[in-house]
Amino acid sequence: DKPRIDYTDSADGVLLLEPSRTNSLVQSNQFNTTWVVANSTVTSNYGVSPSGNNNAWKIQSTAVNSETRVRQSKTFTIGQSITVSCFMKAGNVNYGIVRCWAINAGGRAWFNLSNGTIETVDGGVTAKIEKYANGWYRCIISGTVTVANAAVDIAPSRADNEYLSGALGENILIYGAQLEEDYPTSYIPTQGSAVTRLADSCNQ
Repeated sequence: DKPRIDYTDSADGVLLLEPSRTNSLVQSNQFNTTWVVANSTVTSNYGVSPSGNNNAWKIQSTAVNSETRVRQSKTFTIGQSITVSCFMKAGNVNYGIVRCWAINAGGRAWFNLSNGTIETVDGGVTAKIEKYANGWYRCIISGTVTVANAAVDIAPSRADNEYLSGALGENILIYGAQLEEDYPTSYIPTQGSAVTRLADSCNQ
C-alpha cells in the first residue's frame, strides 16, 4: 500500500515517487563515529562518491586472518522487514560484504565489485545490486528480523564467502549506509540522528 513509482522516459527524463521512509543509522557516512571500527582503519574524503563529492571512505585491514569491518549496533523489532544498503567500490580487493545479523543471525551477502554480481547470500537474506557511475555499486540486503539486539556491518573481502582478511591493507571504498523498513528507497543522509524523508507527491 506504499508504492514506489520509478518512471524513466528517454525524452522527458526520470520521475521517482517514493513513500516516507527513515534511515535509522544515526551516522550514514561518518564511519569513524558511532560505527565501531575493527581490525581496520577508515579514511575520510578518499574519493569521489556517487554524490559527486569527495566524501567516500576507504576501509582497510590492519590485521591478518581477522574480520575487517565497521559496525553500528541497533535494537530491532522481531518480525520487522528491513533493508540495509551501502554504496561500494572495489579497491585492491574486489568484494564487499553487507551484513545485518538481526536477519537470521547471519545476515550476510557478498558482492563482486569488479563485475557487479551478487555472490554468496546467507539464508533468510535477499540481495540486490545497483550499478552507478565510476565503478560504484549500491549493495543491498533485505530480510525479516529474528534477532532483536544486533548490528549492521560493512566490510571488504578478498574473495566470495570469505570474511577474514588475507593480508594487511586489503581495502575498498564505501559511502552512504542506510537501514530502513521494507524495500530499498533512495539514500537519506544522516548526521547524528535518524532522518525521515517525507512522502513524495505529484500534481499534474
